[in-house]
Amino acid sequence: MKFFRKLRQTLLSEGKIGKYLKYAIGEIVLVVIGILIALQINNWNQKKQADKEFKTAIEQIYTHLHAAKEVDTWDISVVEEQLELCKAMQSNIDSFSNFEILRNAHFLDWMSGTGTRLLNFDDFLSKIEFDPNDKAKSSLVFHLNQFFIALYDALDHDFMNLKEKYFEPIFKRNQMPISTGQVGTSIKMAKEGEYTILSEYAINKIDSLKYSNEFQSALQSTEHRIKRILGILKFRKAESEAVREMLLRYDDNLELKYDGIIIEGTAINGENSQPMNLTNANEGIWTAKMKLINGNIKFKSTYAHYFSWGGSGGKLGELKFWGEPIDVTSGEYFITVNFEKMEYKIEQK
Repeated sequence: MKFFRKLRQTLLSEGKIGKYLKYAIGEIVLVVIGILIALQINNWNQKKQADKEFKTAIEQIYTHLHAAKEVDTWDISVVEEQLELCKAMQSNIDSFSNFEILRNAHFLDWMSGTGTRLLNFDDFLSKIEFDPNDKAKSSLVFHLNQFFIALYDALDHDFMNLKEKYFEPIFKRNQMPISTGQVGTSIKMAKEGEYTILSEYAINKIDSLKYSNEFQSALQSTEHRIKRILGILKFRKAESEAVREMLLRYDDNLELKYDGIIIEGTAINGENSQPMNLTNANEGIWTAKMKLINGNIKFKSTYAHYFSWGGSGGKLGELKFWGEPIDVTSGEYFITVNFEKMEYKIEQK
């Protein structure tokens, strides 16, 4: 700039007005170009940051939909079991003992965590905005809002209307409630009656209740309620899968953001937990080398306490959301978890 200033002064002193004006205009043009370049660079940086935040948000949604799929699968299996049990009690109630009838009735009244959200999606939806210059992004934002605000809210409302218990009022009217109030705090308690004390009076009272119109009516109403819940769960699972596929069509490089995977269980010697290492972000593969003692292990995320995985109880190596603890024997192990394929490997070294 000093060079141009001296040049202008020289031209003025020599009376070369025409050349002076040309150089002055040229200097102004250069300044304007510099400003425009700086603005463009700033816009690029802002867009780059916005794109980064957008991808982070949709990866979080993608990850939570992956978890929601596993939760829905688990819920569906429980509700299907309830439906079969309800039908069996209607078709041949005499095949069940009084204790089983009473315990099963409480299980049929029980609902799992259906209808509850794994994530406050509003936090992430607030970070993704319509972009009039990007049709793909705007379409994605529109459908995400439709799914989480309209559909999810509607399904949650439906679940709230299906929480009525049909057997509990009957038992209370006949002064035969469960004394501990523990049934329903977990699926294991609800199914097996664990930690549940059923009074002798309540068990004997079933003899005069199981054939009554109100008890049979409760079974019929429960079957209707369970069928509605099952329909909602299957619909929600299908819609969640459709949204996950839509996210992958928008960006096929999305990663599962299960942050801070750790191993917990009785087999970890002297430690509360053992951290795992992320070795493949695209497939959500985590690994760990560790020494274990006789006991069991499960996998958890430090990001959210309800993200917990174990074995399926059937196929070896099949990872299941909220699954059973995996038994291991003492030794050195290399452990791998693949969240995309929902598999685990425990290889002894």
